[in-house]
Amino acid sequence: MIFRILISIFLISIFEDVAKAHNAVFHEIKPATSLLEIKSLVHPDMLVEIEATAIVGE
Repeated sequence: MIFRILISIFLISIFEDVAKAHNAVFHEIKPATSLLEIKSLVHPDMLVEIEATAIVGE
């Protein structure tokens, strides 16, 4: 089960699109989510980085 999401975006102007995509995928489980605007990512073509933390079932 995913319980935490960290989203880093390079352009705050894409926030609405990222939020809509996040909601489409996670609307039922509602993990704790943080969204950060950052200066840059590893590659200039990258706009979004998503980190998820999950608990794997026993």
